[in-house]
Amino acid sequence: MSPLLQKLNLPKGTAIYADKGYNSEYNRRDISSNYVDMIMYKAARNKSLTGFQKFHNKAVSKVRYVVEQAIGLIKLHFGYTRSRFIGIDKVRLELSIHCMAYNLRKGALRMI
Repeated sequence: MSPLLQKLNLPKGTAIYADKGYNSEYNRRDISSNYVDMIMYKAARNKSLTGFQKFHNKAVSKVRYVVEQAIGLIKLHFGYTRSRFIGIDKVRLELSIHCMAYNLRKGALRMI
């Protein structure tokens, strides 16, 4: 298991979503041992995606779209282009504060 996955300390069976850039045999083998592999498939030259791979990519992209849209809005409206801190705990806390501000703003706009 990769050091990053060990440090995140996710429960077994958690789905790991990733884009096509992480499509490698090493990553798939590393993730599938303890987690649900939700990495998007990438077509190779002269080898198109199978029907299952297209279906899988569409299912993954529907989940990733929601998350990436929220992250994009946090970056746009709150200026969160890079973290001000070093260390995963501090960065997690900073991101949590930005997410709380985003949710409060979103809730306030819905009340209007």
